[in-house]
Amino acid sequence: MSRILLVEDDHNVRVLLEHVLFDAGYEVDSATTLAEARSLLDTVNYDLLLADGRLPDGTGMELAERAEAGGAKVLIITGYAFQLVAEDLG
Repeated sequence: MSRILLVEDDHNVRVLLEHVLFDAGYEVDSATTLAEARSLLDTVNYDLLLADGRLPDGTGMELAERAEAGGAKVLIITGYAFQLVAEDLG
């Protein structure tokens, strides 16, 4: 069974994704902040990091390198896609 770290600060979105992923047969751990996610990444090997682009203490992208170093694939989700692209492009 694949193990997923879900990092999402919006309660409703997090609960929905947890249920969908669990029902699809995945083992899911959840975090609401970068600090919580970093702690989990330090102790568990994940197959996938599914992280919100914007979190209270940073961005999901800040976790990508750490997750990939542990062998995880990374998927960043956000409702602010156009704003993030504009910021990245300057």
